[in-house]
Amino acid sequence: LQFAGDGKYADIIEQTLYNGFISGVSLAGDSFFYVNPLASDSSHHRTPWFECPCCPPNVGRILASLGNYLYSTSHDGLWLHFYAQNSASVTVGEQPVQVRLTSNYPWDGAIKLALTLDVAQSFALNLRIPGWCDEWSVKVNGEIVATTPSGKGYVAITRTWESGDVVDLDLAMPVQAVYANPNVRQMQGRLALQRGPVVYCAEGVDNGGIGLDRVTLDPAQVAGFTVEYRPELLGGVAVLRGSAQAITEDGWDDHTLYRRNAPSGTTAMEVVAVPYATWDNREPGEMRVWFRTA
Repeated sequence: LQFAGDGKYADIIEQTLYNGFISGVSLAGDSFFYVNPLASDSSHHRTPWFECPCCPPNVGRILASLGNYLYSTSHDGLWLHFYAQNSASVTVGEQPVQVRLTSNYPWDGAIKLALTLDVAQSFALNLRIPGWCDEWSVKVNGEIVATTPSGKGYVAITRTWESGDVVDLDLAMPVQAVYANPNVRQMQGRLALQRGPVVYCAEGVDNGGIGLDRVTLDPAQVAGFTVEYRPELLGGVAVLRGSAQAITEDGWDDHTLYRRNAPSGTTAMEVVAVPYATWDNREPGEMRVWFRTA
């Protein structure tokens, strides 16, 4: 990323950090996954330690180094790769620039950037437009700025910057359906839910104990899922809710494995999804990322 300045690398880093990486440690910080399954029948849980304990110290090492990933600079440019709230001191050319970024990312796409400079300076401010984002807007000191992303996923604003300048970047964050390559046969006919960089899962604790592998989603209804930020839940997360169907068990009993009569159909339900990174932090239960499509 630092050498190429290509947003596709930032997309991969961001997806990894917000999903596969941080899910490896509990919210309490005292237990760890060795692997991150995309479905669980309630038998997979974090443990305090491993015989080969390379993962826990790597979590600490990566968390401590995150500040190094946020920005890149050159003699005539400043790149913003990630939008976690932060304050930083960088050097563009030979001049110091103080950056204060305010956001509730990844739960909200509203990002505010305030610059402090000793002297006015001309340079290109390069803002990453993530691969999952199709609509965005940029304002400088309250005025809308027309932007066109480069082939590498950044929009550049070149001007003479002064101390006190404020940039507002608004990234649209609809709920999206994600599909796997058809060569992954286990994922054929399934979709996953994503909003912004965050991948979601359903847990049994939120979904009435219904077998999650019986839940089917209509891709056409995914964009209509509601989003609710719950500050009291799992350290503060955005929760998704939407319409789904569940394959019924009507006419089946515990002793019948096969029959000639077709299943009786589905029943309407509401599915609740939480960020995958936060699963297995409440009571044990089933979990699933990939859902059958209706």
